[in-house]
Amino acid sequence: MQNREPLSERKTFRRHERLKSRSQIQSLFLQNRSIRSYPFKLVWTVVESTGPFLVKAGFTVSKRSFKSAVDRNLVKRRMRECFRLNKQMIYQPLNDKPFQLNFMIVYMGDELLDFKQSEAILKQLFARLTHKLEEL
Repeated sequence: MQNREPLSERKTFRRHERLKSRSQIQSLFLQNRSIRSYPFKLVWTVVESTGPFLVKAGFTVSKRSFKSAVDRNLVKRRMRECFRLNKQMIYQPLNDKPFQLNFMIVYMGDELLDFKQSEAILKQLFARLTHKLEEL
């Protein structure tokens, strides 16, 4: 826990903050902890800390909703940007906790939202998530 990287002033989304491990993603969906706010679903779990980063995040959009890869990538890019700009909301309650948070944001809608709408909804989700994390 001593080696954790402090929340920097620069708002970045580093490689080590990305949820990429197939086993971690599977365990994430098996635990079935989720928060919904249409059109987003945030699936989350806490695990034993495995590195200096407090959070590992992933983003996904269904191919059923958006047939075009360009549209799917646009939605994922907007979700990543919202996380990058607002991740301090999630990091602050985790600073003194001995665990790591893994979460995946799933886009369930079938129409494109602009960035402002997406950011407002994701901020609400992050606030609800931090409330749940403070209870742990």
